[in-house]
Amino acid sequence: MSSEEALAQKVKRAVGLLLFQRHRIPGVKGWELRKAIGRDYLRVLEALKRRLADLGLELRAVTEEGRVVKDFKELTD
Repeated sequence: MSSEEALAQKVKRAVGLLLFQRHRIPGVKGWELRKAIGRDYLRVLEALKRRLADLGLELRAVTEEGRVVKDFKELTD
């Protein structure tokens, strides 16, 4: 499997985690993404963000304090 195919598979997995609500609060924690997708989960989120932008949708990261993060690189777990 090429790296592009692997990234596509990880993006699909991230979409599943982000869109299906399993808790009372929608979304998913960073550690859950890292566990399901791998260490490169921030790169996967950037790829997903670009794909969603083509559809007119936006992917946001919100800290536990409620602050919206502009760039996923600001996130540190």
